[in-house]
Amino acid sequence: MKFIKKKISLTVSVLMAIMMINSAGCLHKPKKDDYIFTDERTGVYHSMDKKKSVANEYDGYLKDLSKLPISFSYEGKKYVGFDGSFSEVSRSTTAETEKTSTKIVLKKNDLEIMLDMAIYPNHCAYEWTVYFTNKGNKPIGPISEIKAADISFAGKDPVIKGNTGDYNKRPGSEEETSRYSPYTIDLSSEKVFEQIQPSGRSSEYCFPYYDLEYGDEGCFIAIGWVGSWFARFDSTEGEKTVFTGGQAHLNTLLDPGETIRTPLMAFVFYEGRDENRAMNLWRHWIIDCNIPSVNGELVKPLTSATSATYINLASSKENNEVLFLNKYLDNSVPLDSWWLDAGWYYKSGTISVKEWLEVGNWRIDKSRFPTEFKAISDITESRDMEFMLWFEPEIVRISNEFLDEDGLKPEWILGADGTWRLADLGNPAVVEWIFERISSIIENSGVTIYRQDYGHGNPLSYWLANDAEGHTGLTENKYVQGYLDLWDRLLARFPNMFIDTCASGGGRLDLETLRRSVPLHKTDYNYGDVDMKQSMHQALFGWIPYFGTVNTLNQQDFSSYFLRSSYCAFVADGHDVRSKKFDWTALKASFEEVKSINSYYYSDYYPLTEWNYGLTQWKGWEFIDPETQSGFIQLFCPQDCTELTFLVKLYGLEADRQYILTDADGLFSVTVTGKQLMEDGYAISVSQPRTAVLIRFNIEDQAD
Repeated sequence: MKFIKKKISLTVSVLMAIMMINSAGCLHKPKKDDYIFTDERTGVYHSMDKKKSVANEYDGYLKDLSKLPISFSYEGKKYVGFDGSFSEVSRSTTAETEKTSTKIVLKKNDLEIMLDMAIYPNHCAYEWTVYFTNKGNKPIGPISEIKAADISFAGKDPVIKGNTGDYNKRPGSEEETSRYSPYTIDLSSEKVFEQIQPSGRSSEYCFPYYDLEYGDEGCFIAIGWVGSWFARFDSTEGEKTVFTGGQAHLNTLLDPGETIRTPLMAFVFYEGRDENRAMNLWRHWIIDCNIPSVNGELVKPLTSATSATYINLASSKENNEVLFLNKYLDNSVPLDSWWLDAGWYYKSGTISVKEWLEVGNWRIDKSRFPTEFKAISDITESRDMEFMLWFEPEIVRISNEFLDEDGLKPEWILGADGTWRLADLGNPAVVEWIFERISSIIENSGVTIYRQDYGHGNPLSYWLANDAEGHTGLTENKYVQGYLDLWDRLLARFPNMFIDTCASGGGRLDLETLRRSVPLHKTDYNYGDVDMKQSMHQALFGWIPYFGTVNTLNQQDFSSYFLRSSYCAFVADGHDVRSKKFDWTALKASFEEVKSINSYYYSDYYPLTEWNYGLTQWKGWEFIDPETQSGFIQLFCPQDCTELTFLVKLYGLEADRQYILTDADGLFSVTVTGKQLMEDGYAISVSQPRTAVLIRFNIEDQAD
């Protein structure tokens, strides 16, 4: 499997060697030279003062855990941080290339606390997760009102900038907009802003990422929780904004041996109110420290194709998949992967499904896939391609009578028989069964991309309905732990495989999920609505560098406007290869084009237009590698736009260098100074609306 080498900016590895402290009561005493900082000078970077300031703040938490900004109630008493009533059992610290992690174990009678904390010194970022375990032989608690973060930010004129996620309405509005639509909340006037994830799918209806500006600085906040979470910003106390967040519903006793955990809470600090600079600092942290990698190399941007957009999934067959795949290869389309979606399994025993929704047993239908996918993977392997296979192991849509004898047990399933149910990942036996069943298929089939869907629209209601009295939120908490454990085990067993996360599209894009996967299918919304797709991409590039899309749904449109609207890190073709109108030449050229630019999706990103959703205004963006000073520009003039000339001003260039701008359609090649491009701009004209422009640029002495 091919990957792109992980870019380590100019960060020097943390060289700290901290003694492991295992004796009870010992405290880490941070030194100012605990971390080695790099004074970066290329592209966008944090100042040295800011790096040291954030590190000092984090070290203050390590030194005095009573100042750690979390709060909770235990046995009726409110705690802020961990005071002297919690005795320290052990502490250990490990240094990696980009981060330094510290694990601290505390104890208060039968309650054990484990703090899993980390700092990213050169990214001005830190994070923590807290685990609560009952080490006794009788129930303890309740534990309630857990605010996984309870932290204050001092500064005037606080503003929140966020995103709607895979949802088409902004907070407090019923007006429809693009999915992944940006919004701004002025806390100076609103005072309080709160979101509660209502369904249990972490990034639908609201998005678990925020950019809080305050005074002359700001902080990105990420809530890593796969279920229902809350976030609250309160600026009613003068020039102070208090942020609290955590699992939305949790008030539980802990039985002997039980563990609950908080969401992962991550903070990335920055100076100033330059939105583009802040956004790229966030992207650097996401890319360098979060996007999944194999052997230190980031997941490679890919081209792909699938038949899922034009065939009945329940009727898919191995010989057809081979036929469709070979059509691309015979026409020299540069594919990096082949995607087999749902419908490949038996309903029960050897009974074929009548519709793809009949899931629960996860056995390959050998009547339709006699080689158990080897006929497909033999081709992909011989071409150095990936093979992606769809699964949905958490969902059960067959009734108990159809469960195989060696399959899931009825008592392992949440929900009423005959409904769309959940395999209870909070039960270790269920996780083990799913892990072994999936692993056996992956091992024998040649799968290199594991695609996990999650098409249950309201898992939260099932979790809450299955909570025992006095244990509100426990079912969800255990479920989330089981979900993460399943993925960690799969990644450990298949180190050369990566995971595609899907939950009816972009329903699960929280940080914990994105540390283990990439979203190759960010929405189920009409893939052929390319104008909305442009709006989605413009906003989402700023938050998630790696995501994917299918380029069509039923349309046989091969225009450059249509095809270029899908360019991102993963582009899958969905045109019907059986159609006589299939334009192989156009698709081949499009995939060659996207492969020529897709490495830049790991570089710096700048919107070139104000974000908009509609058919009357230009949309566009720039990607630039600050080290090579090369990149590309995409611009879209939609069908109802009356202004056919757009003055584009670029970012991140060197003022005194000469840049060559080359139009991908061969319409022009010009040389312009960086100063002119950034200050005066360059006018781009098109002959008609519904035109897509792609321009590559590089400094003159690097021209081919």
